[in-house]
Amino acid sequence: MTSQKKTSLLYRIISGKYTVNLNGCSYVIEQPSFIVKEQAQKLYDDIVDKNKFKEWASKRKCLQYLIRTGVWPISGDELLKRLDENVDDLKVKLFQVGFLEKEYKQVKRQLRTLNKRINSLYQTRHSLDYLTLDGFASTLRQQFIFLETIYCDGHKCFKNFSEVANKELEILCDYLSNYIIDLVQLRELARDDMWRSYWNISNGLVFDKSILKLTDEQKQLIVFSKMYERTYEHPECPSDEVIEDDDMFDGWTILMKRKNEDEKKQHKADAIASKHPGAHELFIPAKSKQDIRTINALNDPQARGIKKQRALLIKQKGKIKQEDLLDQKMKIQRQSNRQFIDHVKQNKGK
Repeated sequence: MTSQKKTSLLYRIISGKYTVNLNGCSYVIEQPSFIVKEQAQKLYDDIVDKNKFKEWASKRKCLQYLIRTGVWPISGDELLKRLDENVDDLKVKLFQVGFLEKEYKQVKRQLRTLNKRINSLYQTRHSLDYLTLDGFASTLRQQFIFLETIYCDGHKCFKNFSEVANKELEILCDYLSNYIIDLVQLRELARDDMWRSYWNISNGLVFDKSILKLTDEQKQLIVFSKMYERTYEHPECPSDEVIEDDDMFDGWTILMKRKNEDEKKQHKADAIASKHPGAHELFIPAKSKQDIRTINALNDPQARGIKKQRALLIKQKGKIKQEDLLDQKMKIQRQSNRQFIDHVKQNKGK
């Protein structure tokens, strides 16, 4: 963004409102207050309660229709999850390659392609949400918020909720979608020198009001500001170049999170192993699927590889002796090699 654009957006966020011009009319849009949000949520709840016994398409039926017509694959939800994980892996890779030009550009291209695919899949997955009761009620909730926050000549443009079907409001709502401040812009604003001077001088209390009175944009800007503040205080704080590149910074954050999780798992595994000194393997009974996930997470990558290898071999042969397992054969071979080396050393010393 240009410095002028950033200044304009900062003033908008701080003031809690902005002005747009459409068809010769000037509209002032205020960010919804907590009271307006509460009223909108009550409207949503009332609509759901009044219409819950009517014949609405359920989310499950919408998904079944998308699958039946070939629009959405059966394993589409799992695919989305895997793609999100792939994005995380690419961001980590981007941070690790640093600013090596060729590798950097290659990973950036992969990220752009993958994000476009995810966005397309997400739109397809939720393309029929408007047919559900939740989709209908959510649309009216958002229209109510617009109705309560759009002003013209100092007065509300739309007097009551019965006018929500007004074509003017629908056109205006569509137009206002172009003025949403996205997360990329908010992150850039949180790093901006002008905002950081406000932030530092006020000790993080720029808005000086209750959190319940903060607008969504103000809260998001505070969240990102605190995120960067913690980063600068981190013992492994990355360079400014990394912080200013959202994807690289995300990669560093993911890497630090994984490192922290690995350390916690290792501490937990060490605590369990300390109760069974000398044991090469520990079998821990699981009582639920969550227990299984937790126990599996205690294994390091090598142990997980051995488990996968064993499971595949057992699936192929049905039954197998422990000494016939590949990892056990390799272990026996290593022991044999060590014994041979020790024997040779002893003979040389004679």
